[in-house]
Amino acid sequence: MKLYRFYRRSVVVLISLVYGSIASSAEPTTAEVRGFIRELVNYVRDHHIKIESKSQQHGMIYEYYDHTKPEREGGWIEGEALDSMHDGAWFSCALVQAARATNDAYYRDLVRDLPTPFYVNTLHHSDELFDPACDVYRGASLPEAWVKEHLLKAREKGFLPYFWDDGASVSLEASRRKNLGPALPACDELAGKPNPEHRLVGYALGSSNHLAQDLGVMLLQTWLLFHESTDIKERALADRIAEAARDLAASRLKRAGRIPAVVAALAPFDDEARRAIPEYHAWNPDNHYTRALHRFKPGERVSLPGFADDQEYFYYSTIARERGSLSRAAAQRIVYDAYTLPRLYRFWSDDAPVPAGMNRFDLHPFDARDGKMTEYRSDRKRPAGSRIGPQLMVISGWACQALREYPGLYDERYRIKFSSDARVNILDDERDDPGAATIDLGDVKLRCVGRDSALDVQGDFIGERIETRFYSQPDRSGEFAVVTIDGDRPPTAFNDRGERLIVERVSIKKVDTQTYFSYRLPYTVVKKQSRWANGIEHGRLSVSVGDRTRNLYLLSPENRVREALLREIEEGFRTWRAIFKERGYIPTSLGAGTVADRRWDDLSDTGGYAHLISAMAQYLFFREGKCDWKEMKLPAAAGENAR
Repeated sequence: MKLYRFYRRSVVVLISLVYGSIASSAEPTTAEVRGFIRELVNYVRDHHIKIESKSQQHGMIYEYYDHTKPEREGGWIEGEALDSMHDGAWFSCALVQAARATNDAYYRDLVRDLPTPFYVNTLHHSDELFDPACDVYRGASLPEAWVKEHLLKAREKGFLPYFWDDGASVSLEASRRKNLGPALPACDELAGKPNPEHRLVGYALGSSNHLAQDLGVMLLQTWLLFHESTDIKERALADRIAEAARDLAASRLKRAGRIPAVVAALAPFDDEARRAIPEYHAWNPDNHYTRALHRFKPGERVSLPGFADDQEYFYYSTIARERGSLSRAAAQRIVYDAYTLPRLYRFWSDDAPVPAGMNRFDLHPFDARDGKMTEYRSDRKRPAGSRIGPQLMVISGWACQALREYPGLYDERYRIKFSSDARVNILDDERDDPGAATIDLGDVKLRCVGRDSALDVQGDFIGERIETRFYSQPDRSGEFAVVTIDGDRPPTAFNDRGERLIVERVSIKKVDTQTYFSYRLPYTVVKKQSRWANGIEHGRLSVSVGDRTRNLYLLSPENRVREALLREIEEGFRTWRAIFKERGYIPTSLGAGTVADRRWDDLSDTGGYAHLISAMAQYLFFREGKCDWKEMKLPAAAGENAR
């Protein structure tokens, strides 16, 4: 326990050192970024990819590698109930992006020769490779929903199992394996035999819609890379990718209908499939950030995201639907998600700054309720991870490209739909207050500036006493705060339930009959504040004095958004390169310790490498004035068949 506590403290120190070093760092050079991409790719090539030519799993990428052990002595780990194959799909996508961004044939050759053939062959020949009749599972009966989505059907093409191996890996679910058998339906050649290391020899009989979407994105990306190649073998590989995409789509159609990210793999060469992807016409603020802080149901827990997979699925399916263009509405959604989702983790971390590029460990769930976190870092320290943080760096790269492509994009919703509201800029705490919203409420003049976690209010009035109400919804609806200034005493504030509210940074000054005041009213999300409202990006509040009311529209200036997105990538690069240099690998977690028989901090995680590589590729595109969606070069007009 003492060793574990020391280790946790060392992680905090490491992150603090990283944060301190990146705060004053210069913009990363192209050479630095390209060098980091190569280091990350080489680590996965050397430690995560199975390269035995005689193995059926040649080219397979293991999700986890325990860096404390040699591969063949239990270093490779697969999950029996986990999408273990998905990280290989994301890594393949990352190689495609690295090939485009750097024009380095090394990445093209690697994705062509190892993971792509493995995935394509497995999907197209799954009817021959996997047989549900060999199931040796003897556990509890399975829910009907699990059977429908996950369970392999006889003679089924387009199926990729959770795991498939010849004994080279061990089970992640060792603690769930009962009676020397598998944790879920599987063909297990070692079932009933002594297997103290829980080696995996066989294959799972389960897969998932989630894994299918990862594969859809991978098949889309690899087909686009090879379909116009001058190399006959690469064009032949593109034909096989198209076959695998059809197999995958047919397999999932029986289970869940048309899944956009799966169908996207068909879109470049199948116009009917392309039209089946929903069009995205109009954007409105709606994501985990809005649902946790603003659009919640009283008393209901809202889970905070551990991944940004949905954002990536949306991006790729939308690009496929629009044949390589990005609509303004889709761009607005991408920018909003990239800018707002990192704030949830930062609201939770109430007693320490969060380094750029860093976010939660996905196996430690986070929740919000009634506009607050259910717990904060000052209550309980939780580990960081290498999934959603790097993923949000990828999306930040797309967002930076979108803001350059569409100037004025971020405040477009305000200008078109809500320009009659008083615009309240959300600014950094360290800055002055240019552009404060001036609000005329009769005898009272207010000037409001938003902060990420509070509303700053200045004003003046004639007399001794003023009562101001701030509502959580426009037009004096929803919960509210009542702030009363009476003479030169500190203001008092209560919510609509009569609970006292915190008011900070108070200043009251009287000049003759005029009273000048300023204060800060923290939002509900602040740990010690009682519930009244949260001022979110593109959110609307209202303020009233007497019978006078004005609606407020809160949003950051576009330059602040752009700077924050760039900071997430550039300083995130410094964060993760420092961790990689110190550890020698990208860990699954920082500070998780041992959970479910695994010391997660010792596990190298393919997903972390994949998303960091993709993020660096997107940054290179941005630096060079390019857009990722244009670099994909989707066919302008879809034909009936792949070439």
